[in-house]
Order: sequence, then C-alpha cells, then structure tokens
Amino acid sequence: MLPPDASLLPSESLSREIRIRRLRFRAWRRGFRELDLVMGGFADRFSAQWNAEEIDVFEGWLDIPDQIFYAWLTGREPQPPSIAGPFFDRLADFARHYSDVSGSDS
Repeated sequence: MLPPDASLLPSESLSREIRIRRLRFRAWRRGFRELDLVMGGFADRFSAQWNAEEIDVFEGWLDIPDQIFYAWLTGREPQPPSIAGPFFDRLADFARHYSDVSGSDS
C-alpha cells in the first residue's frame, strides 16, 4: 500500500515511462511557442533513447525561464558551464534543423 502522500515522492522514484510522459507534456506547454516547438519536438523524437542522467538534465531545463533558455539555445547568450555540453549541443542542433525546415528566422 502506498503512503498517503505518495504523489509527493521525488521524481527519481517515478517510473521512467511516467517521467518521460510528464517531461514531454511540459516540453510542449512552456508557454513560449518557439521553445514549445523545439523542446517538445526534441523530447518526442529522442526521449525514448535518453538515459536517467539525460532525463534529469532535460527536466532541469524545463525549470529555466523561457527567455533565458531561448537566449542560450539561439546563441544570443553563452550557456553557463552547468548547461553547456554534448546533450545541450544535440538540442541546439535539433533547434537549428527545425528552424531550417520550418523557415523560421531565429
């Protein structure tokens, strides 16, 4: 039997499938259309392949304010060392490709 406050358990106790479903939902509903398209599309396309660390990182990205994250993603501002790395580079490559095929001027 689950404790009465089971809904308050930390995210690492959730199954991988539930975590992925939640982050995909959040990625598509940030409230900043450009990031919705990029982050939602990236999560839809690649989240099934992510390891636990990548899931943790992506969940953390979803908590960063939209304008700040978008500036990092578009290269208008440099990413801090805690964000920069191969996983962010994959997201940025996806964003550039999405922009190329959608005709966006970002």
